[in-house]
Amino acid sequence: MAKPIALQMYSLREEAAADLIGTLRKVAEIGYVGVEPDELQGMRPEEYARVASDLGMKVCSTWPTALPENETMSEFMQQQRAFGTTIVVLEPDPSEYETVETVTGAAAALEEKARSY
Repeated sequence: MAKPIALQMYSLREEAAADLIGTLRKVAEIGYVGVEPDELQGMRPEEYARVASDLGMKVCSTWPTALPENETMSEFMQQQRAFGTTIVVLEPDPSEYETVETVTGAAAALEEKARSY
């Protein structure tokens, strides 16, 4: 059985900027079952998730530009719930990969953020 494949919508950012719903429709027609949103083009996360669902897809993950600070964590988590996903993809600073100690430190910081919520 083939595994479901999702599409990072950043790959189609120009098309989505011109017509987000039409682009999502084409992505679903191709056979994708999941998407990772990029720009919402004015949609609220729950609207985006509903459109994806109506097209037979789900929001499988999100990719914020940065990990939220403690004061914005609640808003960020509400957004994740609205999307219906628990997976957040982050692009760490390259310096976080330099040594075992920096990787361990970055992981500890992420764990602390997760526990703070």
